[in-house]
Amino acid sequence: MDARMLRALAHPLRIEILEVLRYESATSTTLAKRLDQNTGTVSWHLRHLAELGLIEEDEERGTKRERWWKPAAGSLVMKTQELRQDPGLSGQIDTYLQATLRASYERSAAFMADRSWSDTWMAASVASDWNSAVMTPEQLKAMGDELMDVVTRHIDAATGEEEDALPVNVQLHAFPARHAKRGADGAVE
Repeated sequence: MDARMLRALAHPLRIEILEVLRYESATSTTLAKRLDQNTGTVSWHLRHLAELGLIEEDEERGTKRERWWKPAAGSLVMKTQELRQDPGLSGQIDTYLQATLRASYERSAAFMADRSWSDTWMAASVASDWNSAVMTPEQLKAMGDELMDVVTRHIDAATGEEEDALPVNVQLHAFPARHAKRGADGAVE
């Protein structure tokens, strides 16, 4: 992972392109329609993502006139804490994280605002906020590790072959509250 790749990943449209390609191969025309963008703009971003090795042509679906794209083999794992400690990458990783958090929020907000989802999907969705927890860094890490294990177990068990199965966004954020500090008496302020 280098600064160039981080800059490429921090672009909002590229985040959206990668999100769509995560679930299905697509052409630049298909992506442009789906993302309400100009085909030329989408093609340019696709070429850039391909140059970086993040996506590749789907040889099984493409023709000489129509190029289909899919994620490159293997998954992109980013150890953000390690990258933030590299002085040459800290600015780029911050930009990337802000872009992905913004995209994450926008997906959540769009879902909540969309009244076309069935009652079944609405009842199955989860939106929770616990802001009363007081933990040590070790307790927060233990909780995060356990939650990641639960999420991974459910994702691995889902085949996606059921007729009503759809791609699902799973977002998990847990961090100390910015305003909370300990006072001289030890109480959380």
